[in-house]
Amino acid sequence: MNKRETEELIERYCMGQLTPEELRIFEEWRESDADLSQAIDDHRLITDAFLVYAERSSIKKKLAKIHDDMESEQYRFQAPMKVVTPPVSKVKILWRKHKLVAIAAMVSVVAISASVITFSVSGVSGNKQQSAYQELRREVERIKRSQKALIKDINEKQEMLS
Repeated sequence: MNKRETEELIERYCMGQLTPEELRIFEEWRESDADLSQAIDDHRLITDAFLVYAERSSIKKKLAKIHDDMESEQYRFQAPMKVVTPPVSKVKILWRKHKLVAIAAMVSVVAISASVITFSVSGVSGNKQQSAYQELRREVERIKRSQKALIKDINEKQEMLS
């Protein structure tokens, strides 16, 4: 048997097209000849590689068709006609309306803070302020005591009535 006939026989064997008698003879030949067994394995390997290549080619064609369809007019992105402006926060609205007043308030806070810090560091009229502070403190303590006494008196009267 020549090489071409052997290859045709191997192909028919791999595709399952041998008659039962041919299959029995071929199996006996395969068991006795290691080269034939290797040729069958090589044939299957090449056939499988062609099948994988054909499948990949088919998938690539399908993907190319999908991409072409996506680029058609039907799927093109169209910008909406209405322009949507983002909402403006309340802080920004207040800032726009009262910007001048806010800046003036900040400047006055900075000026007053600087004045207080300057006077406290330099100690200008420290004794007068300190004595006035102590007198104010005593007065507040006196008011606290009288309020506590009033509250206590009210609570006692309510307990007596109950």
